[in-house]
Amino acid sequence: PPGTAELSFWLEIPAASGTGNDEMTVSIDGTEIFAVTDADAATYDPYLQVVLDISAYADGGVHTLSFDSSVQGSGITNFFVDDVVLDSLTGCDAPSDISWATVSPAAGITSAGSASLVDVTFDATGLATGVYSGTLCINSNDPVTPRVEVPLEMTVTEPVVDEWYIYLPAIFKP
Repeated sequence: PPGTAELSFWLEIPAASGTGNDEMTVSIDGTEIFAVTDADAATYDPYLQVVLDISAYADGGVHTLSFDSSVQGSGITNFFVDDVVLDSLTGCDAPSDISWATVSPAAGITSAGSASLVDVTFDATGLATGVYSGTLCINSNDPVTPRVEVPLEMTVTEPVVDEWYIYLPAIFKP
């Protein structure tokens, strides 16, 4: 559907001829959106996740996605592709898109098997009364949970003003 979209996959090049002539490409409708050669083998051994923004193709139409490889000469290069995911992110907001919320840290790295705290702070300054909502999306290279969607909602109300009455005793003079 129209909106923001990503293509992600895991790539490994465990054996490479090293000539720089062997190539793997990813294309949409014949337009190359990603390319790697056997010279990149050290980067992709072991598997590394590749995430590509393909929002330009998120238009509600039908498109052709292709993964192609070619090996030149007598060398041997292996391009392994796994866990291909085409994801529509239409329900997600970047932290900068939610003006009334700040995320700290906005980006970072968490080691495998550990956790990181992220603070989300709401600020109603200058906002009219009403309900404000958004969905904060956190992307990761976790193959089980590559994206976590965190719904945010803030209700802004009019401030309550207490009224105070002061009663003064009436003094009558005869």
